[in-house]
Amino acid sequence: MVAALLMPMPYAALFAALAAGSGLPLLLVLAALAGIGSAVESVLWETALQHRVAREALSRVASIDMLLSFASVPAGQLIAPMAAALLGVPFTLAIGAGLCVATLLAPLISAEVRGLRRVPAPA
Repeated sequence: MVAALLMPMPYAALFAALAAGSGLPLLLVLAALAGIGSAVESVLWETALQHRVAREALSRVASIDMLLSFASVPAGQLIAPMAAALLGVPFTLAIGAGLCVATLLAPLISAEVRGLRRVPAPA
């Protein structure tokens, strides 16, 4: 699960590259890597949920997972333009890169998440 959680890390590199004023080719490569990494991480995360959460609780757990995953989006959409106006776009993007790294590494604080392994298929 550690590798899966780190797959979207190119998003942080993308924000950093935008902050640094990098050229379009690098931005395109980082965007593609971020999208691929995010897609792979999402599939692995959803698979882990389905293997580890009891069937009768899966819809409730999945809905809470999605709610918490997307709850910060409106706040970010409100705060980002104000931060860019106050702090400047490059600094705001650098803060975004740092927040990406922090939110991707935060689940790894849990030993249970770090120790999560693939469940063997039933025989």
